[in-house]
Amino acid sequence: MAFSTLHDKGIYLSQSTKNVLTKVANANPNNAERDLHRLFRREELSLPIEMSTKGFGIQKVHYLSLLTWWKFLLKSYPKFVLGGFDREEIRSNRMLQTFWKHYKSNHDDHAVFDLHETQGRLGKCVPYYLHIDEGTGLRRSAVLVIAMQTVFGRETSKIFGENFSNFMAHSQHALEARMTRAQYHNAKGSTYLTRFLWTVLPKKSYSQKNTHVYWGLLDLLATECKKLMEEGVSVGGETWFPVCLGLKGDQPALIKSGAFRRSFMNLGAGRGICWECCAGLPGFEFEQCGESPTWAATVGLVPPWVQGEESPLLRIPCQPSLPHGFWKRDPFHAFKQTLGGHFGASTIILFAIDFALWKIPGQSSDVDSMLERAFGDFRYFVCHEWRGNVVNHTKAFTRQTLHFPDYKKFPYARWKGSDQMLIIRWLRNVVLNGVVLPDSITRDGQSLLYFPPKDWQAPFFKGALDGCNASIIFFHTLHREGVWWSRGLASEMSAECRKFCVSFGDLARLSYERGIARYHLEPCLHTFRHFGHDIDAALAAGCDEVLSPSTQTCEMDEDFVGKICKGSRHVHPMATNQRTIERYLLRCHAEFAGA
Repeated sequence: MAFSTLHDKGIYLSQSTKNVLTKVANANPNNAERDLHRLFRREELSLPIEMSTKGFGIQKVHYLSLLTWWKFLLKSYPKFVLGGFDREEIRSNRMLQTFWKHYKSNHDDHAVFDLHETQGRLGKCVPYYLHIDEGTGLRRSAVLVIAMQTVFGRETSKIFGENFSNFMAHSQHALEARMTRAQYHNAKGSTYLTRFLWTVLPKKSYSQKNTHVYWGLLDLLATECKKLMEEGVSVGGETWFPVCLGLKGDQPALIKSGAFRRSFMNLGAGRGICWECCAGLPGFEFEQCGESPTWAATVGLVPPWVQGEESPLLRIPCQPSLPHGFWKRDPFHAFKQTLGGHFGASTIILFAIDFALWKIPGQSSDVDSMLERAFGDFRYFVCHEWRGNVVNHTKAFTRQTLHFPDYKKFPYARWKGSDQMLIIRWLRNVVLNGVVLPDSITRDGQSLLYFPPKDWQAPFFKGALDGCNASIIFFHTLHREGVWWSRGLASEMSAECRKFCVSFGDLARLSYERGIARYHLEPCLHTFRHFGHDIDAALAAGCDEVLSPSTQTCEMDEDFVGKICKGSRHVHPMATNQRTIERYLLRCHAEFAGA
């Protein structure tokens, strides 16, 4: 490209530009990308962050140090990590003091209070999370992505400004009340501006004989987090203390990084299916989802790891009474990627095959035909009845997508998160307003809840409607509300969580009694129920503001991991680690400049 530019446009270019292009054009093709990155850094077209390196035996790993990130962001882009505010605004609006005040009511023994509260430094303590996950790299091999993100979204400053008229009093109490309602979770905007890469590594580099690299990376990560929290970073003559609140990710990633011995992988082995409690052990059935399950009293009672084989991440100062709480459950994976798929697929099969709601006299009633008519109903809902902005990506309901080879198998599906909630809204509409047949121009308007085709089907429709309503309310509120929930809202959310889990269990029982394989009782049902238990525990402790699970959801992180892994598929396999980070810094420069 440089050679062609010189040849075609050389007479119009300045001498300095021609000198640069000539140097690039004459570079060794074998080192083209290396030289190109050097050029971008020299011309200040790449983010000015130097990569660090760490040796693990004969392997050298490149990473973007958290210390370097925080110093750079707080100096040059403080709005990215301080909820849209500048450093000067943080001094007066009490955003951080307000956060830690409420956080203490939820987690009063966290190490940050012993380290910084008595010294009056909470106003300089910035909370953040880590995220770990594996994406898809070259030839569909796994790629490990570890990143950092702050708790606050930049919408916090906007909401704070808009709410000024509602909080005209200038007392400290009024200011904190205004800030409490303004604090918004970090789930909007470009993920290049809200998530910050630490390292990316192909699976071959940290698996099998290189397992020591994986644990060495976690040890290095723990060291950096600990140093940030205890010593801080100096910016503009002030010392700031970034405080890591936990690690986010899907369950396989959390289980591996935590070295847990109790997990969903032990289903049927009697060794426990939950790292937080004793569910799955004898006498503690994980299927219990009512108000007072037996496993609730065992939360934090027995460590989920083997003594002497703990994860290096435990060195990060956190909550001594619940050290496993450092690993954060994700509502997105717990429901939209697992439990909701079981609920949705089972309900579709129940309605279409078991109840034959779309049966047409004189026409075929085989499974494929019934599923095709059910999808036609869903398509009608999306095109003519749905008023939201979400566009569906699901193209058909088939035996394959619903994992329904025969009547003896429990169906399940794994749709996109947005499709999952759209399908649940459609199922709710079917129960309330009846079905649409292929030769109809409108829905029949007859509620299946009150006029079921057969009397014995009425409890199924009631359970399906309860499950749909509860999940819709839960996730709508989760995304709409901010970081803190009032006691009333938290109580409602706990009830909706419990309501869904109970309805799922009731549907499973009804299906068992009818001899049909629907609504399999998965460990993710127990995982989802834990969100309600956490809220109940906070309310019982007297918290006026309850920390929302929205701060630990991974929907945006999935997008970020996908972008990083896409970049890793376009570099040389032997240089995935370094080249992916370099390309990431190029993209960040463009994103940061336009923010």
